[in-house]
Amino acid sequence: MPGRGFNPPRRNLTGARSKRRNPGEPFGVQSTVGRMPGHIRTLFTAGMLCLCVSRGICQDKAQSSLEHYRLGVVYLQQKNYQSAANEFREALNGNLDPPWTKASSHLQLGRIFDATGQHDRAVNEYRQAQQADVAQALLAIGEPIQKTDPEYTEEARLAELEGTVLLGGAIGEDGFAHDLDVLRPLGLGLDENAIEAVKQWHFQPNVVTGQIPVEFRPSTKQSRWHLIRVQFDAPPGVARPVFTNALYPIGAGLGQEAMEEGRLVAAIGRLATARLAFEVDEHGIPGHFQVRNASEAVWGSEATAVVGQWRFTPGMKNGIAVAVPCTVELVWGARELNGPMLAQVYQVLDEPPAASADIAPRIRVVVGTDGHVPQARPALLNGRPVEVITDVDVDPPQ
Repeated sequence: MPGRGFNPPRRNLTGARSKRRNPGEPFGVQSTVGRMPGHIRTLFTAGMLCLCVSRGICQDKAQSSLEHYRLGVVYLQQKNYQSAANEFREALNGNLDPPWTKASSHLQLGRIFDATGQHDRAVNEYRQAQQADVAQALLAIGEPIQKTDPEYTEEARLAELEGTVLLGGAIGEDGFAHDLDVLRPLGLGLDENAIEAVKQWHFQPNVVTGQIPVEFRPSTKQSRWHLIRVQFDAPPGVARPVFTNALYPIGAGLGQEAMEEGRLVAAIGRLATARLAFEVDEHGIPGHFQVRNASEAVWGSEATAVVGQWRFTPGMKNGIAVAVPCTVELVWGARELNGPMLAQVYQVLDEPPAASADIAPRIRVVVGTDGHVPQARPALLNGRPVEVITDVDVDPPQ
């Protein structure tokens, strides 16, 4: 029978007998656990296991591109550009899971540089975003072993429609694309021609799904105006209008009010954008214009002036001409567009416009090397304060 003061041997976490602690020996974890009642020891063991798991989760989170990307978006919405840029860079340094975080992080960095007047750095980020986006699409699909160029429709050639049709589909064991669907259209029959062309492309046999970009480029281009998307919203039973004339101004093709803005856009190597909604009336004449999106207000007016000169065969229903809504997207800039340029434009135009009440009208000024503004603009526009955007580096995010 154990006597008073007798301490029976305890067992540690492994079940072995605990070593007795000598007088003066530090009271360690092993000794502590050994002296715990059974139910307390069980709880302690579970807690230690949870701690190990939580440490692993925290380490995974530190490498999570998605978590950093989401934080970056929050900071960007708060216009905390420095913190947002840091988070997007951490996302690029993380595990890049899901893969789209790479292209999207480059894109968001480009927007930060744009917002802080660092246009060259913005263009570089947009270029990397495009490369990452195409690489992500081709990562699963792979480059085609054999391909044929897609054909233009006569209407698209007349309208000088150009850009990228983005298809989604699956490559089968036979090396051909199946189940093709249009993810980003161009219009005027080019979407259908893109599908027909890709059906003839031959890929490395591999059962995978992904995105397939199909490029359409006109052989010659004389104008700085580019039509990059057309969509008619003809009601059921109505044949849509058809382009019969789409004249573009030669050269700069701008009115006097847009010349200064045009020189600025050309100087920094950017593209001006505009999305217009209008009706093609019973006589084939476009009217009732609405500017749905524009990089600057002046580009909406300039694009309207261009499209206002176009002519169509009107929409028809039961042999009677009817008005049909239409939406077009145009850009102004270099005479020849490349993939990175278009990727940047599509990202901008596909974004929902911000509420006008939350954004002040913006006026651009050019700051000279001496730090002065050669031609200052008024600080009020129609009695309202405006935000002044300079074209020099301002606190670049590190």
